[in-house]
Amino acid sequence: MPLLPANRKTMDSLLRELSFLKTEIKEIEREITTYDTPQEKEIIENLQTVPGVGPVVSATFYREIFRPNRFPRGEEIGRYLGLAPVPRQSGESKSRPRCIPSGQNVLRGILVQAAWRWRSTDAWASQYYSRVLSHCGLAQKAITALARKLALVLWRISIENRPYYPGCIAA
Repeated sequence: MPLLPANRKTMDSLLRELSFLKTEIKEIEREITTYDTPQEKEIIENLQTVPGVGPVVSATFYREIFRPNRFPRGEEIGRYLGLAPVPRQSGESKSRPRCIPSGQNVLRGILVQAAWRWRSTDAWASQYYSRVLSHCGLAQKAITALARKLALVLWRISIENRPYYPGCIAA
């Protein structure tokens, strides 16, 4: 059965959009795999040795952090990304620490998504997630804690320019 003219126009428009999006994806993939220096290429490839971290996560992390050596301690990378818990106190009352979403919104979101993947592919990450989940009872908090841990691991790999060792996790 032939398409009505209005349906044909809609389908042609959607096909043009699909073609454009495929071209954009190829361009973005090309940009992700374009490196400024051989050292940058090596570091980004080392970041991809972490289970669940692919080209997008590794390139985004490395390029957004820019100079990982400017963070003297791992806690600072967590704060920079808005993944570190911040306690709130007023007088004698204390509330439970929570993360204040500040800093790199896009990178934080990418790390949370990568943490879900890391959890499903790495035994240590799965155990860590389960342990945090048993303490707090909220999957959202547990995955944020795992994303913070992933950021620490990626930061350490960036500084040391080495591959991921499953048994050697940043504190």
